[in-house]
Amino acid sequence: MATVGIGIPVFNMDWSIGKTLISFINQSFKDIQIIVSDDSSTDKTKEAVKEIAEKSDGRISLISNETNLGPSKNTNRCITKLINEVRPDFVIISCADDYFVDMKALEKGVDALKSNPQIGAVYFSWGLALPDGKIKSECRYSHLPNPFSGKDFISYILTDQNRRPIGGMGSFMVRREIYEGFPFPPFTYRESNYQFDTPTWCEVLSRAGLVYYLRDEICYLGIISGKNITGVGRYVTEFLDRWHILDDFGERFLDETKLKAAQAKLIRDLIIRIAAKGVSEGEMKRLDEFILSEGPGSLLLNRFFLRALNAQPIKVGRRA
Repeated sequence: MATVGIGIPVFNMDWSIGKTLISFINQSFKDIQIIVSDDSSTDKTKEAVKEIAEKSDGRISLISNETNLGPSKNTNRCITKLINEVRPDFVIISCADDYFVDMKALEKGVDALKSNPQIGAVYFSWGLALPDGKIKSECRYSHLPNPFSGKDFISYILTDQNRRPIGGMGSFMVRREIYEGFPFPPFTYRESNYQFDTPTWCEVLSRAGLVYYLRDEICYLGIISGKNITGVGRYVTEFLDRWHILDDFGERFLDETKLKAAQAKLIRDLIIRIAAKGVSEGEMKRLDEFILSEGPGSLLLNRFFLRALNAQPIKVGRRA
């Protein structure tokens, strides 16, 4: 019988980790093993995990870091332990504030992978929810064939005009073999406040080959907690993350024309967003340091980019 291994890196998420764990424990597919890697939390995260683990028939294991490693290193540790020690047939890596609403999601994912040996991963339909469970938005890629090419999907994500993210970390169930040799070669930008998991999923998709899309029903939700980065700070952080993702994967999956167009659009979108609001001194410093180290300002739209950094009014047309 197939097994599913679930890794959940966590730090100070006592308000949500219980909901996440219960959504896995209550799945119709029961042959699962969960590893929670706590990154030296200072709240009651570990207590919440232990309470649920006592009722899980040994399916939840907790490992605790003596010191805070940061999100990327903690995630790497969690995945490495899951792959090398549990050695499940299929793998899910979930955020601690995401959860499944379809209690047959794992069963559907396992069935798809067992029935289709050419499929390397399953992609669960997903959305964003408020803390009370109300769905705020759904993200569906209706244009995708089924199954779809992981590499083609990366190309689309890198140039997506709507900037839709791939999904939560748990949006994918993949074959364990895809993680052989993990951790992957280091990326340019491993520690991120907004989408630190996206580079990992781009690498996973590039190795998965074909991906089966469970898109009929929303399976998986990420919680909008109110603790997320908002306003101009989010614009700047999102820009830096997406620029580095393009830096890591653009040359592999886009031709030169598409890569330059994607870079130009990132800068143009940032200008449009911050021109009307202005930029704080701290955010300006972050962008100044980025321009000095990476040089997109000298390569693309330099004059307009610098005007935006100085919070000069820029007249832009309304986008369709």
